[in-house]
Amino acid sequence: MVEVRSHKEVSSEFEIDFVSLDKILPHEEIIPRELERVKNSLRNDGELRYPIVVARGYYVLLDGHHRWSALLDMGYSKAPCILFDYFNDKAIMVDTWYPRVQIDFEIFIEQLKSLTPEANFVPLQLADPLEAKATVDGRKYGVILTNGTDYIGVEDDREHIMKLLRSHFLKEMVYYDSWELATEEAKINKHVAVLTHSYSKAEIIDAARKGIVFTPKTTRHVIPRRYPRINMSLDEIPR
Repeated sequence: MVEVRSHKEVSSEFEIDFVSLDKILPHEEIIPRELERVKNSLRNDGELRYPIVVARGYYVLLDGHHRWSALLDMGYSKAPCILFDYFNDKAIMVDTWYPRVQIDFEIFIEQLKSLTPEANFVPLQLADPLEAKATVDGRKYGVILTNGTDYIGVEDDREHIMKLLRSHFLKEMVYYDSWELATEEAKINKHVAVLTHSYSKAEIIDAARKGIVFTPKTTRHVIPRRYPRINMSLDEIPR
């Protein structure tokens, strides 16, 4: 089971609007097991606990992919949504989730090399994790792998690498909401932190409008205030 460690925001009130589900554009893949869990939860609770978060004017899904997909599968036509002015609201920031793979660094490198022999693994002379993050943000490398001391840049497509990780190492992956935490825990446990760049708002909108979906946990939208629970009865949601 994938563990997620995150720092939550405080609750506040937002305006809720109903939006047609077929108008909303996802930008991340749906995880089948998570989708079934959400559908079962909806049926058992008889209510939708949280709204879906959407970029106003673009209708790109920012948060709530599995709630959106579950309601679609269950025959609903609309969902209660919070619409954000995505580009103009500077308080909304985009980052990514950073995995720690709970495998010895050297062993993991060899295993990953065997899965992607076409990729180039480059030992990097970097002073610290901060420099490693700045380097991967430059996008020369799809990811940089580190145990907190050693650094390996992988010249390969970011999405290809992340798909490989989720296909072959998912049970060993723990996600963090900061690269500092991922790197610190990797160093303490002699594991692997996977440092990646985050996509820009423009890239996320463009991908969704083209029908491109990223691997799960590619984006992490940081919203200045935690949106509220609505506990809306399913009977109140249009079919």
